[in-house]
Amino acid sequence: QIHSMSTPDHYKSISGSKPQPTYFYFLQSKRDHFISMVNEKENALGVHISTAINELASRAWADLGEAEKESWKQKAHEDWVRNGGLEKARLEEERKHLVGEKDALVKEGKEKKKTGAISSRNSQVPH
Repeated sequence: QIHSMSTPDHYKSISGSKPQPTYFYFLQSKRDHFISMVNEKENALGVHISTAINELASRAWADLGEAEKESWKQKAHEDWVRNGGLEKARLEEERKHLVGEKDALVKEGKEKKKTGAISSRNSQVPH
């Protein structure tokens, strides 16, 4: 469902309307693996674990060949479609269109108000 056009929320993108970046899909999918690697390697907590996981994932991603990265890209896209991504993308395009129309009407209203104020000032000026 489209956000109500009467609230500022209509300016927010619809979550899931674009596929997740491939690297982040890879990281999410392999996170448990990287967590177990970190836990075996060091007894860090909180931010340290997160940093270590991101470092491991980044190195693992950099070591992948183009074919493997393309495979992850395909998996990310399939997951996006499976989770309603195409419908969310359609709704996002509709939302953008409605926001554009609303912005145009607001701008048009401001222009009319501006030109109306100028005309009323001109009609008050003695000739």
